Amino acid sequence: MKPSDSALLAQLAELEPRSTLALASWFNTDSPRRARILRVGASCCVLVRSEFMSWLGYPLLLDQRDAPELAHRIDRSPAIGLDGHPDDVEPLLAHMTRVGEVDRFRRMVVPAEQCGWDASDPSTRIATALDLDELDLLFEDYEVRFVNSAGARRHRLSLAVSRHAVVVHDGPDGIDAAGLTGGLTPGYLVLDQLRVATHARGQGLSWKVVARIVETAQAYGVGLLGSIVHDNPMTMPEDQGWMEQQLSVNLRLNDRLPGERRFRREALRVRRSLPRLGL
Repeated sequence: MKPSDSALLAQLAELEPRSTLALASWFNTDSPRRARILRVGASCCVLVRSEFMSWLGYPLLLDQRDAPELAHRIDRSPAIGLDGHPDDVEPLLAHMTRVGEVDRFRRMVVPAEQCGWDASDPSTRIATALDLDELDLLFEDYEVRFVNSAGARRHRLSLAVSRHAVVVHDGPDGIDAAGLTGGLTPGYLVLDQLRVATHARGQGLSWKVVARIVETAQAYGVGLLGSIVHDNPMTMPEDQGWMEQQLSVNLRLNDRLPGERRFRREALRVRRSLPRLGL
């Protein structure tokens, strides 16, 4: 990491939770070659490569006057999508030529001082390497795919387990719910995925898993942040954080290789599901 990048990230940490997705994505990369920062004046856009040919941008528009130039820089970048707060994303769209589908999500934000939900259920726990086979089966038929292949899914789950970033619920017949966390920032733990098996839905398992994840956040001394699709019935406990908007934008790319555009669309769809709690 360049000293200038380190200084900028320290400044962005003061803007949490607005900057949490950008920080979490940067901190969650396993190689410096997978991340870069576009700077324009006081504003910036963090670019992170999650998979081959799949770059996602997290803009932070701190000065509205930077919008035209930052949009131009993003247009020329390999980014296939943008995620962030509407105040950071919407002003850029009018200056961009590759804007495709625009989706809006809810984002739950629970600061550390409010992160104190009911005690977790004893049926939830941190996953270990012995749970990999069951986790793989749980996510195999997940309607919201978050990787492009079975091998990539296994690799991601294995990496998450090694980081103690997976919480599971033990049902009568084995693991029937799991939550993946990642991208710990100075202020928040980001919830990436929450999966409940079809046969176990409607039993409140989502909140049991989330309660255990909240305890993990408390142990780190940080809050919890996660994105929720609009049709998800989950609601926030009283006096525990708030909901705000999150904008996701698909960026079109011209084909430089046969089938590249189709591949990038699929890669973006898969990448978009990572921070969603789509049940």
